[in-house]
Amino acid sequence: MQDNKGDPLNSSAEPCKTILRNKEPGRRSRFTQFLIYLWVLPTSAVAMPLLVMSPLTGGRIYALNGLLEVEGTLVRWLLKRSFLSASAVTLGHVVLYADEASRKKFRCHELVHVRQAERWGPFFLPCYLVLGFLQWLRSGHGYWDHPWEIEARDQSGI
Repeated sequence: MQDNKGDPLNSSAEPCKTILRNKEPGRRSRFTQFLIYLWVLPTSAVAMPLLVMSPLTGGRIYALNGLLEVEGTLVRWLLKRSFLSASAVTLGHVVLYADEASRKKFRCHELVHVRQAERWGPFFLPCYLVLGFLQWLRSGHGYWDHPWEIEARDQSGI
């Protein structure tokens, strides 16, 4: 695992500083941050098998301000074969990227989802899916009209 200093895309975190501001040292006490990690752990745990398997298949894991970013062959294969056909997915404090280009392009967007996961904790995934389904029933666009995706696009500029 590499920290963000060894990350060739570390400079891409610059536009994300507003989103990252609550993660800067001194903004949250260690105890508060620990409680947040516990609150989000059920959502993050969904990605744990990929944290183990990805490096075995040539993938990379980066640490960024308390988050784990995972990319590589296995993650790309899963993302492209999922019903979403996504380039990136956030599962709590774990962000999965299809590749380095996706990590560079969608990092800020996915960081907004990390903040959403911190607010909703173990309810993040069920609420995300229910909201998406309701939007799909309403407009036929469960992803594009999803309120959390709209928030992420607005805050990240994507």
